[in-house]
Amino acid sequence: MIVKRVEGLFNSAEILYEFIREREGHSLEFIINFRKYLITQFKSQIGTVGKLSAAETAILSSKFEEILTSGDDYIRYFFPEGKNLLNIVTKE
Repeated sequence: MIVKRVEGLFNSAEILYEFIREREGHSLEFIINFRKYLITQFKSQIGTVGKLSAAETAILSSKFEEILTSGDDYIRYFFPEGKNLLNIVTKE
C-alpha cells in the first residue's frame, strides 16, 4: 500500500539521520541530494493519489501530517519546513 511506501521513505531518512549523528558529520551535498531524492519519491507516490479511493487518500494525508508534525529530530533535519512539505510535494 502507498502508506507503507511513504513510511519506508521516512524510515530511510531516520536511519540516515542516525548514521550522520553518530559520526558527527555529513556532506552537505549528500544531504541535499538525499532530500531531493526523497521529495522526488514523495511526489511519485503522491502522484498516484488520483488512483486511490477517497479513504486511502485521507489515510495517506493523515500519515504524512502525523509524521511531519511528530517533532522527531530527523524530520527537523531533513525537512525544516515541517508540515509545509506536503504543499511542496503536491505542487506541480
